[in-house]
Amino acid sequence: MLVIRRAQEETLGRPNLLTFIREMQNHLRSHFPEAMSPYADEQLQSLIEVALGKAAHFGIRSKRHACQFLNLCALYGWKFLDQGKNRWMLEKYLENPNISDPGNRIELLVDQCLWRLEVEEQNRRLRQEFDPERQGYQAHESGPIEGEVSVPLLEKEDI
Repeated sequence: MLVIRRAQEETLGRPNLLTFIREMQNHLRSHFPEAMSPYADEQLQSLIEVALGKAAHFGIRSKRHACQFLNLCALYGWKFLDQGKNRWMLEKYLENPNISDPGNRIELLVDQCLWRLEVEEQNRRLRQEFDPERQGYQAHESGPIEGEVSVPLLEKEDI
């Protein structure tokens, strides 16, 4: 029977890890070009290695889940978990003892982040729709536009 020691396993796994890191560099550069543009390949490789170490700390082991964690890093910044405003990500998901499977933790976190991004985008569009200055609308001082009704403004005393 062949017995592979831990050190041998780590040595044999290193080329696979480097291949995965290169794949993730390409993935991040193609899906998050603006966020990745400041980094040289060596810098990005180092950031990915550190992020994979953090992911492993949370029990994230599969390539798919590691990729999801890296996507969050690209979206929110490499130190997003150190920021107080993101504490909820740790408490509700990554360190939540009620979610036993680390894969489920990262998937639920990604789902929540995607939902929040969709809400933010919807809010941005609505603000743009309801903000006349963003629409390029200019008030006409010469009177109402044809077909519009002029409505007198109420003063505080009138209410």
